[in-house]
Amino acid sequence: MQNWLNKRPRTLTGYLSLAFYTLLTLLIIQTAVLVLFSASWWRLTLLDSLRPHLAFLSTAIFIGLAAKTSFKSGWLLPLAFVIAIQSQPLRSMTQTLWFPSSITTPINITHINVDLHNETPSAIFDHLNEVQPDIIFFQELSPKFANNVPPNMSGYDWVISQPQTNTQGIGMLVATSAELNILNAEIIYLAPDSQRPLIEATIVHEDNLLHILSWHTIRPSHEWALTFQSMTFDSLIAWANEKQTGSGDVLILGDFNATPWSANFNKLLHEANLQNTQSRYHVRYNTWPAQLPQWLGIPIDNAAHSNGVYTIVHDVGPNIGSDHRPLHLKLVLIKN
Repeated sequence: MQNWLNKRPRTLTGYLSLAFYTLLTLLIIQTAVLVLFSASWWRLTLLDSLRPHLAFLSTAIFIGLAAKTSFKSGWLLPLAFVIAIQSQPLRSMTQTLWFPSSITTPINITHINVDLHNETPSAIFDHLNEVQPDIIFFQELSPKFANNVPPNMSGYDWVISQPQTNTQGIGMLVATSAELNILNAEIIYLAPDSQRPLIEATIVHEDNLLHILSWHTIRPSHEWALTFQSMTFDSLIAWANEKQTGSGDVLILGDFNATPWSANFNKLLHEANLQNTQSRYHVRYNTWPAQLPQWLGIPIDNAAHSNGVYTIVHDVGPNIGSDHRPLHLKLVLIKN
C-alpha cells in the first residue's frame, strides 16, 4: 500500500524528510490563516508584514512537494490556497499604467532615515552626492549629522531642519541647481497629541503646485502603538484630502513604519484617493532592515501621491550605514 507521499520511506532519512515537510507545511498554513485575522490582534498585524515571505516560502514548499510526490500530495491544494491569499495584497501595489501626454520635466526626490546611531555618515553623503537628487528629506536627523551636512554637501542648501537627540529629528535640503521654487516650508504636528515633527513643503515647478509631506509615524511595537499609528494615519488622510480641495497635488513620502499592503496604508490610498508610487512588486523595494539581504527585508519607507503626479522611477538605494535604505523617486507633474 502506498502512503500519502506515494512513496514509502524506508530509511531514517525518508522519515525525517516526511516529518520536515509535514511540520513546515502545517506551520505555513497555520500562519497564513492567522494573518487573515490580523485586524483582531496587534501581534498578527506585525505578522501581516511578512505576507510576501509567506507567499515565497509557500511556493518553494509547493514546488518541493510537487517534485517529490508527482502532484499527488494532499498538501498541494492548501498550499496553493496559502500562496493565493498571501499574494492578494500585492495587487494593491499596482500603479496606473497609462503615461500622461503633457508633463513637467522630472523632479528627483530622496527620502532617507539616516539612523540616529549611524556611525558612518560619510557613506550617506557619498551616496547622495552621487545620486544628486533635487530635494532630500532626512529623518532621525541628529545635531551632529546636521552639522556635517554643509561641508559634505556643498551643492545643497538647507530649506528647513529640526535636529533632535531622539529619533524625531527632521530636515530638508534642496539642490542649488534645482529648477523649482520652494513656496513654503514649515514644521507641523499633524496628529492629535503627537510630539513628532513633520515637514510640510509647497513647491512650484513649471507653474504646477505640489504639496509635500515628509511623513514619519510610530512603530507598531505594541498594542497602544498600533492604535496610535492608526490615529496618525487618520490625521494624514484628513491632511491629504484638505490639500486636494485646494490647488495643487499631494506627495507623501517617508518612514511609514507600515508596508504597502497594511490596513493603514490601504486606507490612506482609498480614502484620500492616492496612488502608491510602486508600479509593481519587487524585492528591490524593501528598505528595512538594511543590514539584511534585501530580499529578506520589508518596504516600510514608502510614498503615495495624488492623480496629478506620475511616478517614473521608484527605487531603493544600497545599505549606506543606516538601518534603512534610501528611497529615490523620479516624478513628473501632469500639466493642466
